[in-house]
Amino acid sequence: MPHIRNVFNKRLQEVLKDHKIRDNKNQSNNFIMARLKAQIYSHCIRVMMYVFVLTFLSGIIWYLLINHYFQVFDSNDTNFIRKYDLQKKSSLDQSIAAMYFTFTTLSSTGLGDLTP
Repeated sequence: MPHIRNVFNKRLQEVLKDHKIRDNKNQSNNFIMARLKAQIYSHCIRVMMYVFVLTFLSGIIWYLLINHYFQVFDSNDTNFIRKYDLQKKSSLDQSIAAMYFTFTTLSSTGLGDLTP
């Protein structure tokens, strides 16, 4: 909130100094609102990027742990790697599947062992 107040105060000082802007109050308000909207949009984009990166990293870690576990213990249990035959697919397909599985699992109830 203090940041928004500082933006408004700074803009108000600019408006009071410039006679053209001071007389046109609609232009001044529109400029302030446009700036606030731009800040809100940039904040939303930043949050989405954080979620994407965290989902990517946790998906890759999850994939590596499960793949290593089933190779070391040679278990015949079914997991999402074997069910969707991800070991034979490209790295991009593996990454996308791991991200999808991680995001769906973490954003829903339960662990979704085979299918999210």
